[in-house]
Amino acid sequence: EFNIMKKANGMNAAVIIGVPILIFCIMCAWYVSVLNSLLISETEMHLMEVAQKGADSIGYKFEKPLQMLLDLAAEGTISDTAVAMESKINRLNRSAEQSGFFRIGLVSPLGNLETNDGHEIYVGDRAYFLSAIKGKAGISDPLRDRIDPDRDVIVYSAPLYSAGKIT
Repeated sequence: EFNIMKKANGMNAAVIIGVPILIFCIMCAWYVSVLNSLLISETEMHLMEVAQKGADSIGYKFEKPLQMLLDLAAEGTISDTAVAMESKINRLNRSAEQSGFFRIGLVSPLGNLETNDGHEIYVGDRAYFLSAIKGKAGISDPLRDRIDPDRDVIVYSAPLYSAGKIT
């Protein structure tokens, strides 16, 4: 009888101690799960903010030179068909130095590019030219440079207008 009582008391003690420990463990697991969800949610939110700021920064980095090119294209020196090409190239040289462009040029309506560093090449088949000749400024995807085939370039393009017509 005494042995049975001892076993019953031992079982009661195990239940009395085990049940709260089990409940504690379940609560801890639930708490860790909630914290994990919150951390994932917060991390995703902050990553989206960082990604947006990065995208804005990159957008600004590309938009600023495009705006500079649009301003240059609107200048009389560049857009006036009566101005000699030598004067235009001199103006392009100054713009290249100020803007940090390694090369800048003018393309004829037929697609012939004359650059500030003395190169003449055909770009009439390039998407940026075809877009500009239709009146759309833009930024190209990276392209293989036709002057230096070992170099990829990103081209900024803007249409030139003279007397309301693309020249």
